[in-house]
Amino acid sequence: MPSATFTDILSAVQSTIRGLSLEGIDSDEIQVRKQPWHRKLALPGVLITPVEEILPADGGTNARNDIGYGVRITLVQAGNQSPDTNLDRLLRWREQVVRAFQAKRLAGVTPSIVCRIEPGLVFEPIAADRQYDVSALVIRCFTREART
Repeated sequence: MPSATFTDILSAVQSTIRGLSLEGIDSDEIQVRKQPWHRKLALPGVLITPVEEILPADGGTNARNDIGYGVRITLVQAGNQSPDTNLDRLLRWREQVVRAFQAKRLAGVTPSIVCRIEPGLVFEPIAADRQYDVSALVIRCFTREART
């Protein structure tokens, strides 16, 4: 049985991010998960999680629907309650991810049309209280799929 389109998208996003060789992040710590937190994640790391799909009102054709699959990217590193330690590193990771996906097709996903970035908080304030630096954004992967 073929896998769900969403599963293929999550895997393709993971593969692309692993190919970026983000400074200091081991490839094994770029993980696809159900939720954007995993307490056994070795730091630094990246969590790739599904978020809601959208159905654009003006997208598609007579025979196909456009679907925007949301993929949350959560970048995590130890914060150590420092206001500036590893600030540039986290911002570079975020920049690399944005550049890898914005206005591009998702490699390996046949119905892929284009990816768009939906910015999130550069730093999650509540995570800092728990001594983590957490930055998140959503990659919206649009596909054109046959109506059934």
